[in-house]
Amino acid sequence: MIPISVCIIAKNEEANIERCLSSLAPYGFEIVVVDTGSTDRTKEIAAKYTDRIFDFEWTDNFSEARNYSLRMASNNWIFMMDCDEWIDSIDIEEMNYFRKKMPEYAGSITRKNITGDPGDTGSTNIYNDRTERLFSRKHYYYTGAIHEQLTPKHGGEFKTLLLNTFIGHTGYFLTPQEQAQKAKSITVPIC
Repeated sequence: MIPISVCIIAKNEEANIERCLSSLAPYGFEIVVVDTGSTDRTKEIAAKYTDRIFDFEWTDNFSEARNYSLRMASNNWIFMMDCDEWIDSIDIEEMNYFRKKMPEYAGSITRKNITGDPGDTGSTNIYNDRTERLFSRKHYYYTGAIHEQLTPKHGGEFKTLLLNTFIGHTGYFLTPQEQAQKAKSITVPIC
């Protein structure tokens, strides 16, 4: 087994989690799924891929849920994924080199975002962004309730390196009704 834990937080993701977990299965990672209150088959589907499934009472704070998943991981090296993402291509040899030679860095990966309305093929857009996903929990943790950010633990410099790993993402490939529902489900704190 590769000493990297893939950490995923989930809630009512039965439509997405199978694609995510099946894309990880060939690589020998420990998979940690933290469920924040699913009422669908999310945990049942996850159990086909891992026995490391934990419940976390939702606190309206994504960082708290992500940090809990870090604590549940057996390995210090973490690869963070979301249920609506999947591995497109991954360079395991590079990840292992990075893990051994650059422990204070966070590895960025390229995410291919597919957006638009699935019912309107003319509205589909694809754009890439970069996001930090591979890191040592000795050096990094999450801060921020909604748009959680990877943060150096000891106030040090945030060092990143772009890795040759690509993931797909359909979190915003939604009908207008699904977009409205998603917006309602996010609680924004009043300042």
